[in-house]
Amino acid sequence: MVHIYSERLDPFQLQIFRCGHLHFGISAESIKSIADWQTPATLPNAPTAVLGVVGVRGHILTVLDPMILLGEAAPSVRSSGSLVVLKGDEQLALSVDEVGELVEVTGADVQPASNDNHRLVAGHLGHLGKKVFILNENELFATAIQGRERRRRRF
Repeated sequence: MVHIYSERLDPFQLQIFRCGHLHFGISAESIKSIADWQTPATLPNAPTAVLGVVGVRGHILTVLDPMILLGEAAPSVRSSGSLVVLKGDEQLALSVDEVGELVEVTGADVQPASNDNHRLVAGHLGHLGKKVFILNENELFATAIQGRERRRRRF
């Protein structure tokens, strides 16, 4: 589902979360659940933004770090936080330090991403004195693999 947030006329819910010093938001309709932190099992030769995989409610999820996706931080060892489990075929989860509130916004609240922003950022808004970067959930996996192709099984 493609969202151009600044052009939406209907109100929608945005889940706010924090990673490091940045605040992010993602459409609540893209979130399957929020789970307690688990340390991911690392994957050999995985891109830096892929922290590894975890099992949540019978599903194996690839855990991504939003800060690394945007080139904001080097990988670090996390021992707490949460996993924002996303809907979709790619079975992704975002590693976050803190889950914030669920806010209702309209397209008028959202400033479009500027030309120099990464394609992962769909726009931003001000909330409680903080700049919240709204992530384009359709670009998460493509940004994480950075042109790498998944191995394909050969029969």
